[in-house]
Amino acid sequence: MLRGALVVLICHSAGDNTSQLVDGTIALTYIELAAAAMGLSTCWIGFFARTINGYKPVADLVGLPKGHSALGGMVLGYPKHKEARLTPSKALCVRWI
Repeated sequence: MLRGALVVLICHSAGDNTSQLVDGTIALTYIELAAAAMGLSTCWIGFFARTINGYKPVADLVGLPKGHSALGGMVLGYPKHKEARLTPSKALCVRWI
């Protein structure tokens, strides 16, 4: 599931706040943007939160505090391959009216 990643980020929250899933998604998105600015790659792990929340041995393995639920997961690391750039396109001419 984690493809041998050395760093796994788990966003989690206590309680049953109605905005916690949105807040967790925003937090992970900002981490993703910051990581790219530092030359790191990220990958969201889609079923990771569901696995942690639904299977107690995994929650115990990752150290999820009692009363908390996982909101999302992401792996982080240096990319194995260099990103291929697309062919440059012509500059867009915009005229504001």
